[in-house]
Amino acid sequence: MTTLPDRLMLPGVGAFADAMAELCLRGFDDLVKRYVDTGRPFLGICVGAQLLFEVGEEYGEHAGLGLIPGRVQQVPVIDPAGRSLRVPHIG
Repeated sequence: MTTLPDRLMLPGVGAFADAMAELCLRGFDDLVKRYVDTGRPFLGICVGAQLLFEVGEEYGEHAGLGLIPGRVQQVPVIDPAGRSLRVPHIG
């Protein structure tokens, strides 16, 4: 049995699907779920926060950790009236 830390931070850079695949490959998906269940302080940053949701839609639909109900969706580039929206670029 793995001893869990007092606090946990899940940073992330990159695409949702790749980050989730790597988390699962290393067995950290179950570790994160177990940790969150303890109620101890947890912080997800960038894609690390996105992975907490049920589904991510970046480059297709991909399962997340399912700790937060909902989907991570792309910020719309066109409003309902068909006008272009300014979307910040982070890269």
